[in-house]
Amino acid sequence: KFLLSSVMIACTYFCASKEKDDEENGDGKGSESFIAFLREHVVTRHSLLMAVPALLYTVQKNLLYVALTNLDACVYQVTYSAKLLTTAVFSYFILGRTFSISQQTGLGLLMVGVALVQVSQVGEMRKPTGEHPLV
Repeated sequence: KFLLSSVMIACTYFCASKEKDDEENGDGKGSESFIAFLREHVVTRHSLLMAVPALLYTVQKNLLYVALTNLDACVYQVTYSAKLLTTAVFSYFILGRTFSISQQTGLGLLMVGVALVQVSQVGEMRKPTGEHPLV
């Protein structure tokens, strides 16, 4: 629904701008002026710089949906929380940020929780099911 409405808005804008340009110019080059308008006002250096994080965010969200379909909800949530740990580690080493004692305690508890969930997940994979697939 969102994609369809976005396409309809774009088509409406294109047709309106073409009609306006045709009325003003009378030469039928409305689409060329529209492309020039897009190049001048929409596709700027700033918009291209913003496109990189937007694309990465889209890829990240799609990968998160794939992970959610393949993991239990509890495992997914705790593992997803591990991104907080990586952010803290990078901000400490790269940005030189310091953390208070309560923040360090919280990060330590989060690290222990993530480790316990990962260890329990590995333990569940190794449990024998009693089935012998080769027999």
